[in-house]
Amino acid sequence: MTVQEIQSLIRQNMVVYRNTAKPLSEQDAATLVAVWCDALTDVPSEAGKLAFRRALTVCHFPVPPADIFDQLRMMQAQQEPKAADLWNLICDKAKLARRNKGDYSWTAHLPDGRTEGQAARDKNQQLFAELPPAVRDYFGNLQALLDFEESDVAAKTYRQRDFERFYAVWQREQPLDPGKLPCVAQAAMTSHEVKKLST
Repeated sequence: MTVQEIQSLIRQNMVVYRNTAKPLSEQDAATLVAVWCDALTDVPSEAGKLAFRRALTVCHFPVPPADIFDQLRMMQAQQEPKAADLWNLICDKAKLARRNKGDYSWTAHLPDGRTEGQAARDKNQQLFAELPPAVRDYFGNLQALLDFEESDVAAKTYRQRDFERFYAVWQREQPLDPGKLPCVAQAAMTSHEVKKLST
């Protein structure tokens, strides 16, 4: 965001919350603008303005940059897969990993010189590496995913709720990625995509 855009947000903030806003000295006003600029300079303009407007609908006191970032993270999280979709992926990949594990003891050699057992291990390593980052962070390693698949239904039900809690925290803690903010993603569409949407 530009300095002018940030100053505009601060003015709106002070007008909307006039009953709680205190008059600022010239030095305090300059410090306030500097702090906001330091926090928001790298935030895309449209995303920052939208996050500020959203914060106005939930904040009972003047909006600080932290509330704007809370809104930005929520906007970013909306672009991420849903927890239920990730859970379905976890269950599918865990079953596949367990099937591959059944081949670990096979000793026949493949044309590339690996045993079928080593090829199955390699498949599982690749399977784990290709999981979404949140899933990899939750399990930590391939063995934990394999152990999960061997647990009973009650344990899996508990793990699903645990994963949902983990994922909500994981999303809040992710650094902002401007490409995942809806305003930026929409602006980045190609002219072909825009034309396709308009027809």
